[in-house]
Amino acid sequence: MDFLAGTGTQEDPWQIATPAHLNNIRLHNGAWYKLVNNIDMESANWLPVPNFHGHIDGGGYAIHNFRCTHTDRDCGLIKNQSGGPITIKRLGIFGDSVGVSGGASYYNSYLIGLQTGGNLTIEDVVVRGPINYGGDRGAPVVGLAQNNTITLRRVWADCISSGTGIRTGPIYYRYNGTMVTESLYFGAGHSGANSGATELSGPSVSNESSFIGFDFDALWLMTSQGPELGHLVVVGGNATIAGSGAPVDNVAIRWWTSKRRAVVVQPNEAGDWTASVLVGEYDITYFATGCQPVCHGPYTFTQE
Repeated sequence: MDFLAGTGTQEDPWQIATPAHLNNIRLHNGAWYKLVNNIDMESANWLPVPNFHGHIDGGGYAIHNFRCTHTDRDCGLIKNQSGGPITIKRLGIFGDSVGVSGGASYYNSYLIGLQTGGNLTIEDVVVRGPINYGGDRGAPVVGLAQNNTITLRRVWADCISSGTGIRTGPIYYRYNGTMVTESLYFGAGHSGANSGATELSGPSVSNESSFIGFDFDALWLMTSQGPELGHLVVVGGNATIAGSGAPVDNVAIRWWTSKRRAVVVQPNEAGDWTASVLVGEYDITYFATGCQPVCHGPYTFTQE
């Protein structure tokens, strides 16, 4: 099978679980795709997907040990956009010790080498690794933004660059088109025009308050190397039983260490409740009118 499951529609996207599945997006242009686990590329030299349009939902997972080294083409997960819109969200791409390295006459990036031929939307994406432009062209997320509307929101790019840097940027390099940007951040060590992004270094890289607009309750996790996307898990229970028999109005799930509230839900008439939270350690508190709150925990929620 080309994919783990799915039909390629928005409601039933192709499911990507292996490097082979990821490679097969080039066979089904214009479809919807979703990662269902982290993918280790094992430093195999990736052949960029040409003339792509479609929609990729990373699901909070990442592509690890990504390598793309070619001197005869635009480099990146996607070589170039053509024929329609592209949406990429909730995805991480982490390079190996080589990362991305391309030729002097081509645009190089981790995500998209050359954007043209349709609107492009990238939201909640993290990119980390070395990038060698080979000459002077490219950027970690979009090598060249050329036309139509390019929307970039909540992006963290931590890439050490090499190359002359005349036509490079720390997130994207814009030649033309309409840019819509929000909450773009990059790490120290990247050359090129700022492009409206904010440079972070030192302790600020691992400080949640540095990343304005990032949802650290429901989507992002902070690490010593900066924010990474988390995996959502569904948890639940029966509030009437857990609340010692009293009718429960609300259930609050809090991060165990910080005591910061992650989510509040209302049980149904039978007392059953469910909620989606990031993988992590939490406590659960039950609130009922006229009663003291009842707290249980800690609980460690992990991905199945």
